[in-house]
Amino acid sequence: MKLIFNRLEPQQQRRAAIGIVTSAAIGVAALLLALHAGNRDKAHSLALAQTTLAQVQALSAELATLTAGTTSDSDLTALVMGTLQQHDLQPSRLQQNGADELQLRLDGIAFEDAVAWLATLESTAGIAVIRVSMSAAAGNAASVIVSVRQT
Repeated sequence: MKLIFNRLEPQQQRRAAIGIVTSAAIGVAALLLALHAGNRDKAHSLALAQTTLAQVQALSAELATLTAGTTSDSDLTALVMGTLQQHDLQPSRLQQNGADELQLRLDGIAFEDAVAWLATLESTAGIAVIRVSMSAAAGNAASVIVSVRQT
């Protein structure tokens, strides 16, 4: 759980912490209410406990949604490097831009190879190509700058 929490961005960590604290507070309040009500009002206590459980499950689902969409920088880099290796390509520059964006530069790459690699990124690796800039070089070679983000 700590590993998942550490992968979250600071804003998501705050949301998760608030969700956990809120869930704990609701649970304690439900427990105290159930103990206080005793045996005289079991139906009401059960309804309150079910409501509390539903709230906790909703918060848990929200946390799961937040963590499912979170990708570490190393995961994105590993996916991109894997596709580069599949196409026998080597980046001349690799730079993290923001929390979830990666920019690469490939020099001396054939146009057809660049297009094939970009197609692999989009179709099989689950990576969105955000920006592409190609500059013609000598012969069939090109210089390509690509910005990607994991989908």
